[in-house]
Amino acid sequence: MNKMIIENIKNYKSYNCFSGSISFLLECKDVHLPEFFSFGLSKGLNFEINRLEDNTLSFKAVRSLHCLTDFIYSMGVKVLEHPYEDLTKTNQLLIKTVNSNLPFVFEYDGYYFPFTQIFNQVHEKRIAVVVGYDDEYIYVSDFIYGAYVAPIAKEVFWNGIFSNGAKDVARLWYDVQYPEDINDKIEENLIIDAIIEVTNHFFKEEDGYSGLIGLKKFGEDISELLSYFNNLESKEVLGEISEDLKQMTMTLGHFGLFLDYIVEKKLIKTPQTINFKVTAQHFQSASQSWRIVCSLILKLTYRYNDNTVEKIANNIGDTYEALFKGFSELKRIEYGG
Repeated sequence: MNKMIIENIKNYKSYNCFSGSISFLLECKDVHLPEFFSFGLSKGLNFEINRLEDNTLSFKAVRSLHCLTDFIYSMGVKVLEHPYEDLTKTNQLLIKTVNSNLPFVFEYDGYYFPFTQIFNQVHEKRIAVVVGYDDEYIYVSDFIYGAYVAPIAKEVFWNGIFSNGAKDVARLWYDVQYPEDINDKIEENLIIDAIIEVTNHFFKEEDGYSGLIGLKKFGEDISELLSYFNNLESKEVLGEISEDLKQMTMTLGHFGLFLDYIVEKKLIKTPQTINFKVTAQHFQSASQSWRIVCSLILKLTYRYNDNTVEKIANNIGDTYEALFKGFSELKRIEYGG
């Protein structure tokens, strides 16, 4: 049997299918930028809630994967998007990539892949990596499900990309470019630039529910907002809202790990009055509180309860308090001479 599996498949569960796949590709190219470090400073920590003309509500989470951080770009990394050609050429490219001991990063329709939670349910774009192949199967890892390597029958695999249903959501494969000396390009001032930019973004006053002020307002308005969903027809939407808002949990967790990494690797050498370890804990606390918000919103899909709504409001308040403390600390960061 003709079989090829790349070496050193990463044993971790990623925060996001895109950032996990790109970080794994970089690691295989000897670029050592952990997912939470590369993608930790996302400005996409926002969500929008708009009241429509028919008095219903529209929720939109601005997902961090839609706005790669300026930080990773500032080190010269470019994520290249390539449209699929035909099946034959894509298969040749896949084999060539894996034979070079590199993962093939690709979009697919989760509807067709048995290991996803949306198998045979909804058509939705996902991003994963091919880590191997043989005569019958293509071996796939979607790190959002952990390091499990799933053998996908070749016909099933290509259906998930080129079938009529999949073509509307699965369009691209990905590669990266970066400077040869990228592992030496993690400069202190680049890190400080990124922290200041994200911190200023959160203290910026905008309409709606953006930034810290918007988050506080969201907590104050949550009881009224959720009351619109106290009927059977709308409860399904709450599940979708909960999934969207989970993206904020991921990004907050990234930010805390990012600050821990700064301490571990001693990446900021200029003396600071900030205790980065303690500040990181504020962001981890915010992430935990927001995770509770998401789970409680999901709970409302089974039974609408005023006590649950009150708990949601309290945990939004806890999230706000933790983020306010964390960003207030980061406002004191200083450049070196």
